[in-house]
Amino acid sequence: MINFKSFNRIIVMLITMFCFSNCSKQEVIIDESTLSNLSSIIHQLGYDTTGISYRGDTITVEGDIILYKSNLSNTTPRQASMFPRSYTAVRPIKYYIPPIITDEASIVSAMEAISSVERPPEFKVPPLASEYLSLGFTKVNTPAEADLIFVAFNEQSKTCGSADAPTVVPNLPIVAIAQLKIGKNIRLNLFHWNTLSSSQRKFLVAHELGHSLGLRHTNWRGSEPEYVYVGGLGVGAYSVPGTSNNSNNPDNNSVFNMNTCGNNWSGFTTADKKALWFVAGAVTSY
Repeated sequence: MINFKSFNRIIVMLITMFCFSNCSKQEVIIDESTLSNLSSIIHQLGYDTTGISYRGDTITVEGDIILYKSNLSNTTPRQASMFPRSYTAVRPIKYYIPPIITDEASIVSAMEAISSVERPPEFKVPPLASEYLSLGFTKVNTPAEADLIFVAFNEQSKTCGSADAPTVVPNLPIVAIAQLKIGKNIRLNLFHWNTLSSSQRKFLVAHELGHSLGLRHTNWRGSEPEYVYVGGLGVGAYSVPGTSNNSNNPDNNSVFNMNTCGNNWSGFTTADKKALWFVAGAVTSY
């Protein structure tokens, strides 16, 4: 069994240290000991620990996945903790798109593509439940009302977008049926967004939505192990049942691969669909 209490105490201590020295600053200088501890926690969460960047409370991993030091205690490996087959996404998901972001239709199309993913036969749902992921995306008029906010920024960088990783909202006292709270922000870089086609924009938003639901990059295996126990703690990301994980790039056409900005939309792969159901849809599976 994972010793989450000890793990959370470590996180709280680290957060306190960060906030006293860094939370009011934009650029962050972290001493080697603190950096090592933080890297260890990120490793336990199943993310690639190479190329991590820090800014204030924000941690960027794998180029476009955002974690927060102040919220690491609510972030669990693969967003599935000890019960990866028991989590469902909180519905409906209320979203807000600011006027500065053009082509709302492409964003909506990406959300519809995820919601319409049909249940893979390996996954089970209760009687009369929808056979589709049906996340219930609903537009709202202000950011204050939203569970998911699309944020615009403009910089000449390779980053086309990024997304907050989700957190877990336990339905106490039964942890096994806790729910996923979608990552709060998806950031779109207007420097790239304004030059992409509608098809490319749909692909980008679908990619970032996957991260906000708890998926990391499909081609991750080269640097991190899958979920294992090390010293009584769980380390690494869960593998999605029924998908290939025997190479560094097991699904060349996955929407959730790294370095895919500019790709045109051609739909989710079979493995993508299983991954989406694994993190956000199935009450039980396998």
